[in-house]
Amino acid sequence: MLANEAKWGCNQLRKLVLNVQTSEKRMALIEDGRVVEFRIEQPSTRESVGDIFVGRITDVLPGIQAAFVDIGTGKSGYLHRDQLLSYKRNHQNQKQSKSISSFAHQGQEVLVQVVKEGVGDKGPKLTEVIEIPGAMLVYLPLDRSISVSRKLKDEAEREKWKQFGEQECQQEDGVIFRTACEGKTQEIVLAELNKQRDIYKTILKQQKLTNKPALLYQAETFVQKLLQEISVDSIDEIIVDDFEMYQYLRKTIGGKVERYSGKENVFQSHQLEIELEKALNKVVTLANGAYIVIEKTEACTIIDVNSGKFQGKASQKETAFITNIEAAKEIARQLRLRDIGGMILIDFIDMKNPSEREKVISAFKTIAKLDQNQTTVYGFTRLGIVEVTRKRTRHSLQEILLSDCSPCESTGRVLSASSYFYRLERELIEFLRSDAEAVWVEVSSELKKFIDEENKHVLLEEISQLSVHVTEGINLEQGYLIRHIGSKAEVKSRLL
Repeated sequence: MLANEAKWGCNQLRKLVLNVQTSEKRMALIEDGRVVEFRIEQPSTRESVGDIFVGRITDVLPGIQAAFVDIGTGKSGYLHRDQLLSYKRNHQNQKQSKSISSFAHQGQEVLVQVVKEGVGDKGPKLTEVIEIPGAMLVYLPLDRSISVSRKLKDEAEREKWKQFGEQECQQEDGVIFRTACEGKTQEIVLAELNKQRDIYKTILKQQKLTNKPALLYQAETFVQKLLQEISVDSIDEIIVDDFEMYQYLRKTIGGKVERYSGKENVFQSHQLEIELEKALNKVVTLANGAYIVIEKTEACTIIDVNSGKFQGKASQKETAFITNIEAAKEIARQLRLRDIGGMILIDFIDMKNPSEREKVISAFKTIAKLDQNQTTVYGFTRLGIVEVTRKRTRHSLQEILLSDCSPCESTGRVLSASSYFYRLERELIEFLRSDAEAVWVEVSSELKKFIDEENKHVLLEEISQLSVHVTEGINLEQGYLIRHIGSKAEVKSRLL
């Protein structure tokens, strides 16, 4: 049954819903009617993975074989010895590994790319092995390597692109061919390769002219990144709410793109707002009445499985096993949905039978295979805890949307002021399709502070045809309250 489920997961209908009309960009990936991924980008939390900087090494620490690099963002990046070009080239010719001190020194200028977002006070993880991604290929300007995506199964097609790469790549550069190359002509792919080469040449020119440290290349837009990470060929339908983005997608992808122009925001229309709220709750209820609790700590994520109202029709032992199987599959889905990375500890209901434990692990792995991010299961510890790691490349939903709760002295998490603001922005845009001329909004002191400090009042004023009045609500602890909608005269009289 588990094998059939994995097969079904790869062939189900897939739909992308893009809410990119406002400042906060959002995506939902739906497989066979069920949301499996959310991606959200706020202006203040834009992902820096793929960005290229020229920086300076501030510290070299042989004890951890790493260097810290000032890239001008306020947080020093982490550059391990293995990600230094000079080390990689030296290590290929010598069996013995030298210390990082042989390859890097304080004050050294380096061209680096972000490969992993920083978390908390930690800066981003960096590499000197630069990659310039495109729709059909990834250009490697400093790495003589030719490879083809493993997802491209046809051997003749694979060999065709390997030979093309050997023919077209120069002495020091290389390329990774994506599955999108399948069926394309060599002329089309070569045009993209040359475009990527021109981008790298521009980066090198900027490096010579700019003051250090500095950002030299900003990775693709939110939607462009999505289209590179999620195979477009595997998507059956794309729904987008922005007209310009609709035109761009129709031009680059074709007929599977539809434009949404309804009154309410596209997430609300497709019942995705409530799914997003569920993805922020720490309790997830299973279909049989059992539930799991997901708690994030600074060091790891802890997940507890409880039988809840589910008692089963047989023994307590069988109830525990059935609950654990369902919980294992749901936990794998939730890790992907919430984009939880790092170390994860799962406390299943106690099972003594080794065979049952293996079946629970197998159930988890089957669903985890559908996840693009690599997930590794280390099995049960002596205390019966399952240890899991999931590759972290982006901020989780919780990190983007929530903040510490001030009234409860940071023991809980609530929607952040920025999340409330972008929710307000979407709601105000919905009013543009009505007869309303003006709106009065009361906001919490925290949200008012965010609006004033980030100059967000300018954004509200730019919502054409609608006069927006924002005041601070004395008894409003968080968020906002729309007090009145109507004509300009009506709202003005209410404000007096």
